[in-house]
Amino acid sequence: MNTRLRIAGTALLTTAIAVTAFAQVPQVRISQYAEAKQRVGLSDVTVTYHRPGVKGRVIWGELQKYDQAWRAGANEPTVVTFSDTVWVGNDKLNPGQYRLVVFPRKQGPWTIVFNSEVKNWGTMYDSTYDALHVSVAAASAPHEEWMSFSFTDLTGSSTTLVLRWEEVALNIPLRFNTSGKFAAAQRMMENGTWQSYNAYARYLIDYNGDMKDALKASEKAVGLMENAGTLRTKAEVLEKSGNAAEAIKTAERAIQVGKAANPNFNATALNDLIKGWKEKAGK
Repeated sequence: MNTRLRIAGTALLTTAIAVTAFAQVPQVRISQYAEAKQRVGLSDVTVTYHRPGVKGRVIWGELQKYDQAWRAGANEPTVVTFSDTVWVGNDKLNPGQYRLVVFPRKQGPWTIVFNSEVKNWGTMYDSTYDALHVSVAAASAPHEEWMSFSFTDLTGSSTTLVLRWEEVALNIPLRFNTSGKFAAAQRMMENGTWQSYNAYARYLIDYNGDMKDALKASEKAVGLMENAGTLRTKAEVLEKSGNAAEAIKTAERAIQVGKAANPNFNATALNDLIKGWKEKAGK
């Protein structure tokens, strides 16, 4: 009896070891895992998904039926994560994780769904968790064998999330309130640094933000640290605000301060700005 028990125990142990070993063997999926990430100003967008292939199949209308939910990928759900409140087109969506679901259409715009249930298998879509529906036109695109997500049209506050597969592209516009977040962060700081104020002013310059806010930020930066960099930023804000005369004076001051700090200071960029502004003003 003891011998039989030992044999049975050995067999069970061998089976358990075999199962465990199999579970630990890396498995290569046909539709492989991928991530697409993008920083937009002060906010982050991340897409995690699996990439199905065309593999000679007719995708739209056959493999993926029109007017039926598609997981926008394969295997587990495709998940989009927003670190901050986002506007998808003109519609507001709270920060968080969302299952991305697509309803292809034979005619007219396709429907993009952001769904708050992200734990179940990719095909287990429950519309009761839908947070937002948006309509997006399906554009013709070069053949994309393995489905992909990417980001284009990047600015300091917006980008376009692009889903491509077969010969279809869906361009999903995303927009964040970068200026509001930056300004709120500055207000929360008891003692903002000159670097942070200068960076905010430069952001507003580069992305055509509110020049009144930019001037306030640049003046704070100069007040905390008058150097060639902060003065140049203020000069560019003034010029963009329509005050060329003060912009030129401030840029000339930047050159003086730069040379006083470093006799080898390179003023080429500032001189080019001054020259351009004078020509523009007709001086």
